Amino acid sequence: MDLELSAKVFVVTGASSGIGEATARLLAQEGAFVVAVARDPKPVDGVHDNIAAFAADVTDPGAARRVADAALERYGRYDGAAHRGSNGG
Repeated sequence: MDLELSAKVFVVTGASSGIGEATARLLAQEGAFVVAVARDPKPVDGVHDNIAAFAADVTDPGAARRVADAALERYGRYDGAAHRGSNGG
Protein backbone atom coordinates (compact mmCIF):
# COMPACT_ATOMS: atom_id res chain seq x y z
CA MET A 1 0.00 0.00 0.00
CA ASP A 2 1.38 3.42 -0.91
CA LEU A 3 0.28 6.01 1.62
CA GLU A 4 2.17 8.74 -0.29
CA LEU A 5 4.30 9.51 2.76
CA SER A 6 7.65 9.46 1.00
CA ALA A 7 9.88 12.29 2.26
CA LYS A 8 7.23 13.57 4.70
CA VAL A 9 8.48 14.28 8.23
CA PHE A 10 6.62 13.06 11.30
CA VAL A 11 7.17 13.33 15.03
CA VAL A 12 6.01 10.24 16.91
CA THR A 13 5.92 10.19 20.70
CA GLY A 14 5.83 7.04 22.81
CA ALA A 15 7.98 5.48 20.11
CA SER A 16 9.84 2.96 22.27
CA SER A 17 7.03 0.39 22.40
CA GLY A 18 3.48 -0.53 21.47
CA ILE A 19 1.45 1.64 19.13
CA GLY A 20 4.04 4.42 19.12
CA GLU A 21 6.82 2.07 18.03
CA ALA A 22 4.60 0.43 15.41
CA THR A 23 3.60 3.84 14.06
CA ALA A 24 7.22 4.99 13.80
CA ARG A 25 8.24 1.80 11.99
CA LEU A 26 5.28 1.90 9.58
CA LEU A 27 5.86 5.54 8.69
CA ALA A 28 9.54 4.83 8.03
CA GLN A 29 8.70 1.78 5.91
CA GLU A 30 6.36 3.99 3.87
CA GLY A 31 9.25 6.37 3.16
CA ALA A 32 8.59 9.05 5.78
CA PHE A 33 11.30 10.50 7.98
CA VAL A 34 10.47 9.99 11.65
CA VAL A 35 11.63 11.75 14.79
CA ALA A 36 10.90 8.95 17.26
CA VAL A 37 10.46 10.39 20.75
CA ALA A 38 10.60 8.37 23.97
CA ARG A 39 12.04 8.60 27.44
CA ASP A 40 14.30 5.74 26.35
CA PRO A 41 14.47 5.67 22.54
CA LYS A 42 16.95 2.76 22.35
CA PRO A 43 14.34 0.26 21.01
CA VAL A 44 13.91 2.30 17.81
CA ASP A 45 17.40 3.78 17.52
CA GLY A 46 19.00 2.41 14.36
CA VAL A 47 16.14 0.10 13.32
CA HIS A 48 15.53 2.04 10.09
CA ASP A 49 17.53 4.65 8.21
CA ASN A 50 14.53 7.01 8.25
CA ILE A 51 14.13 6.97 12.04
CA ALA A 52 15.95 9.50 14.21
CA ALA A 53 15.58 8.57 17.88
CA PHE A 54 15.19 11.45 20.33
CA ALA A 55 15.13 11.17 24.11
CA ALA A 56 12.47 13.29 25.81
CA ASP A 57 9.82 12.97 28.49
CA VAL A 58 6.65 14.49 27.05
CA THR A 59 5.41 15.30 30.56
CA ASP A 60 8.24 17.87 30.76
CA PRO A 61 6.76 21.27 29.79
CA GLY A 62 9.80 22.14 27.64
CA ALA A 63 9.92 18.83 25.78
CA ALA A 64 7.57 19.84 22.95
CA ARG A 65 9.76 22.79 21.99
CA ARG A 66 12.95 20.67 22.11
CA VAL A 67 11.35 17.96 19.94
CA ALA A 68 10.06 20.50 17.42
CA ASP A 69 13.46 22.17 17.30
CA ALA A 70 15.15 18.78 16.74
CA ALA A 71 12.83 17.99 13.83
CA LEU A 72 13.39 21.41 12.29
CA GLU A 73 17.16 21.19 12.74
CA ARG A 74 17.41 17.73 11.19
CA TYR A 75 14.79 17.95 8.43
CA GLY A 76 13.87 21.63 8.09
CA ARG A 77 10.19 21.00 8.73
CA TYR A 78 7.65 18.54 10.03
CA ASP A 79 4.46 17.50 8.29
CA GLY A 80 2.62 15.70 11.06
CA ALA A 81 2.71 14.22 14.51
CA ALA A 82 1.38 11.16 16.27
CA HIS A 83 1.20 11.43 20.04
CA ARG A 84 1.15 8.16 21.89
CA GLY A 85 2.89 9.03 25.13
CA SER A 86 2.16 7.29 28.37
CA ASN A 87 2.42 8.17 32.00
CA GLY A 88 4.64 5.15 32.57
CA GLY A 89 1.92 3.32 34.44
